[in-house]
Amino acid sequence: MSTSRCFQELPITDTERPDYFLQSLERGLAVLRAFDAEHPDRTLTEAAEATGLGKATVRRILLTFVDLGYMTQRGRRFALTSRVLDLGFSYLSSLELVGLAEPHLQALSRELGESVLLAVLDDTDVRYIARAVAPRPMHVSVPVGGRSPAHVTSAGRILLSDMNSKDFEQYLDNAVFKQYTPWTVTDKQEFQLQVRTAGERGWSTSADELDVGMGGVAVLIPRVHSPSIALSTVFPATRFDHSALESSVVNPLRNRAAEIASSLRGPAQQSR
Repeated sequence: MSTSRCFQELPITDTERPDYFLQSLERGLAVLRAFDAEHPDRTLTEAAEATGLGKATVRRILLTFVDLGYMTQRGRRFALTSRVLDLGFSYLSSLELVGLAEPHLQALSRELGESVLLAVLDDTDVRYIARAVAPRPMHVSVPVGGRSPAHVTSAGRILLSDMNSKDFEQYLDNAVFKQYTPWTVTDKQEFQLQVRTAGERGWSTSADELDVGMGGVAVLIPRVHSPSIALSTVFPATRFDHSALESSVVNPLRNRAAEIASSLRGPAQQSR
């Protein structure tokens, strides 16, 4: 399953901002996000085109990141350094959930024989915050910190089903329903039905929508925290009988999700 995708431009607008708003910070983050798996290095011109910012502004931002150690410059090309990982891992290390969930993820991966992940919504994507890799040579590799478009993933659908109606409408307005395979659902009405179905039955599935031959199933971690977090597994689409998904995949996911939630509550809350 591929989690990399082309950087989508997030144009900087001149709409009215609050007095405290730092546009320079917004622009710096836009430049930082222009570097991804498909664009590990860029020239000044390429970074300016990706962000929609002027070259003079982008040049100052890039050189500042170089001075701060977040980027390197080789000739005309700029690239991120490993120091940017500090930004993401500071967030991950603050999540008690990740540490508490790890043994449950490992046990679930052994039980299913597949990779399992924790995911949260990140704008119109899902971002993976923890994982356990399948205990076999050929497995689906999804990196921690990676992301996928929400509309093509089981984790995205179950997370969207937990949204209030106003936020879900905003998601539909902002999301780009890009077609990745012939089976990608791009019709918004059909997608809304899938999300509603996921919410009603408490689990979601996807197949052949981001990568042909790959499927996924996801459930929600019972709510003891914010934001909503999905527990999902990804696997070759032929690995499990679709008619038996609930017994063979969904139930193990639900059981482990409940155990993770119980760990988060702690002994004091469990005894109440």
